[in-house]
Amino acid sequence: MERFPVLRTVLWLMLGILLANYMTLPVGVWITLATFFSLLSLLTHWFSTRFTSPLVSSLANVFLGLCLIVAGGLSYIARVDVLPPNHIQYFLNLPRPVFLTGKIVSEVHQTPYRSAFVMHVEVIDTGGLHYPVQGNVEVEVSDSAGVWAFGDRVRIKGRLRAPEEARNPFAFDRRTFLARKGIHGVVRVWRKADVDPLGQNDGNWFLLWAVFPVKRHIENTIDTVLSGNSAGLLKGILLGDRQSLPSRVQALFADVGVVHVLAVSGLHVGLIAFIMLLLFQSTCRMVPGLPFGLPYVLTSLVLIYYVILVGAPPSAMRASIMVFAFFGGIWLERKLISLNTLAIAALFILVLSPQMLFTVGFQLSFTATFAILYLHQPLKQGFPSSWFRFSFLRYIIELLIVSCAAVLGTIPVLAYTFNQISLISVIANLFVIPQMMFVVALGLTSVVLGAIHPALALPFLAVDSILLQFTLWVVECFSAFPYAAIKVPTPSLIFTGFYYGLLLTVFHVRQSILARKALVWVLLISASAGVWSQVLSPDLPGERLQVTFLDVGQGDCSVIEFPNGKTMLIDGGDPGNGYRVILPYLWKRGIHHVDYVVNTHPHRDHLGGIMDILPHISIGEALDSGQPYLSYTYLTYLGRLKAHKIPRKSLKIGDTLKIDPNCEIKCLHPDEKFITNTSRFSEEEGFNLNNVSVILKIEYGSVSFLFTGDAEQEVDEWLIQRFLPDDLRSTVIKVPHHGSRTSSTVSLLRWVRPRVAVIQCGVGNKFGHPDPVILQRYRQLGTRLYRTDVDGAIRIQTDGHQLLIEPTLSK
Repeated sequence: MERFPVLRTVLWLMLGILLANYMTLPVGVWITLATFFSLLSLLTHWFSTRFTSPLVSSLANVFLGLCLIVAGGLSYIARVDVLPPNHIQYFLNLPRPVFLTGKIVSEVHQTPYRSAFVMHVEVIDTGGLHYPVQGNVEVEVSDSAGVWAFGDRVRIKGRLRAPEEARNPFAFDRRTFLARKGIHGVVRVWRKADVDPLGQNDGNWFLLWAVFPVKRHIENTIDTVLSGNSAGLLKGILLGDRQSLPSRVQALFADVGVVHVLAVSGLHVGLIAFIMLLLFQSTCRMVPGLPFGLPYVLTSLVLIYYVILVGAPPSAMRASIMVFAFFGGIWLERKLISLNTLAIAALFILVLSPQMLFTVGFQLSFTATFAILYLHQPLKQGFPSSWFRFSFLRYIIELLIVSCAAVLGTIPVLAYTFNQISLISVIANLFVIPQMMFVVALGLTSVVLGAIHPALALPFLAVDSILLQFTLWVVECFSAFPYAAIKVPTPSLIFTGFYYGLLLTVFHVRQSILARKALVWVLLISASAGVWSQVLSPDLPGERLQVTFLDVGQGDCSVIEFPNGKTMLIDGGDPGNGYRVILPYLWKRGIHHVDYVVNTHPHRDHLGGIMDILPHISIGEALDSGQPYLSYTYLTYLGRLKAHKIPRKSLKIGDTLKIDPNCEIKCLHPDEKFITNTSRFSEEEGFNLNNVSVILKIEYGSVSFLFTGDAEQEVDEWLIQRFLPDDLRSTVIKVPHHGSRTSSTVSLLRWVRPRVAVIQCGVGNKFGHPDPVILQRYRQLGTRLYRTDVDGAIRIQTDGHQLLIEPTLSK
């Protein structure tokens, strides 16, 4: 590490930022630690200059490292957690709409039906009382697009809310995401009339007059000639703007592993730097007496402008800083070490914005670049030297090596963030990257010429359109390959450390004794961490039954993972929840096959999410009550079952399911008296679809779960008449019908006597669920109550004797 002092510094800073994010220490503690370690560092360095002692020198380095760790933690806390007393965060979730006065500090993203922007708030009016405040909020106007722009001063009326937290395990935490961007509130404005303009052009003059107009010119130039996917793709490639690119196309690029071309990265920056440097060098040679370094300075200024133009993504900032360092080395006639140059870029970004460490763009950009620099030579040695004599073959091999190294470096990041890795990306990049060089060059040329006259850009954009269509065709072809992309579970921290430890050592084992020793340490530390993680884990020992009551809003959805690894899904919430909640959860857990999918009854809030997941995950068997129902959702569901050849079976009282030899699953309902064989378009008088709900009881050891669907009091009374108390008694009950007053009768609860009750209902739902009377009934029994509208998803683990309950929002 002596050759990489900047890299060592960055690693210490990153460790401090990570500790500050995951540890809740007061600011005073961090300041105390900073003072203490700074004094020790100065003292030991003073001694090391006067006494040649290896121990003193080592201590000096240790305390310096601790100082850097604390500095990283303090810088993160100062930007994310330390807020002034009049910050907008302290006015969130007020019961009535408020008036906010401030300035638009971002671009306004508009569609014909909505506008969205970030606003810096200066004054809040809570109903006659005015308070000076500060802080940023995200504003969405749900009306036809307005005429607002960056720098405008406005007064808006709307509900000021805290951003949504992650309400399900592994879900996207929007609150944390926005807080790291300095945004602490969200405002929904329903009418364009509730946004009053107060003034214009009050923003940063450089952005107002030199950046945003140029960006609009580029977008207009592209839209003048191109349309559809070609226009959206070129905007993504040149500006990193994917808003006009359909999500289906973005998914194709992700599946093939070439989504990086849609982000402004080293390819774009390198090409611009190369073109600009040639242009400025040629121009400067015509004028004698100009300084040698002037072309490098001018090129650097162009790069800085371009990075600002595209929104300063981490990949563009990283590539630009490395180019600046390279220029500086040429100017100063110093040879730079590539890894130190990469570390300089990371140091610069983290000093300016330490929260950038947690962005996917930063992680992918730096892990890919580090892997390319570190693994390039070892991978190159795997090819015969004679192959490099031919220019074309050398180019192909170099491109293959770069692509392979980048893929190896980013696998854990992609697996953690997207639960997906592409098996074909190395080959796909061989076809896509060369095209991108021409696409970027032609796109930039057309933009420059279009500023002179739009007609001059036409031939270049026409050629670009052909290349873009060909690129889309290539991506679609690769995505059609079997297993082009595979879903993987979220990797653990131990696995990630083990993977990168192997990556750092295994390619250098033959050449380096240090690498061999490091490999042994990686294996020993990983094994030790794996053992201790099991010893110290809060999970229950032995084989476990795990039930996760997912938060799907005003609906039901439960995922059951049995001790033998098999799975069951009971209900799925409204349509859309399959994509937003269920599939991400299953993929994060590494579940690619669900043995049983149970639809308790065909209402949308129970069936819709199941319908979503059918094309995307393997299903063993679909179970339901057998009640015919002629709704669009139910008929679509039946059609998809047939299309995907998923067998369907109706459950009746007395049926049992054999899914795990250690678990007993019994169907307690529906009885035939509640089922009608007549297909129904609606719930006519005398028929209640809730009362045909499938009711299942799952027993594992001395612990049992009762899943009740939306069964109401008629079913409660029938259950009491049909079963003995021991047949119904359960440790955990999924409260019927979202806690409605029409269910959970006193008589049934006395039979069941649950220790734990879980209510699945939506935040602020219009039905008023759960009913206070029902809540009181459970409390009188001494039942522990959990609610998805309050606690988010609730995970319950059991070894057959004990319960471990983990609410998502109460951890």
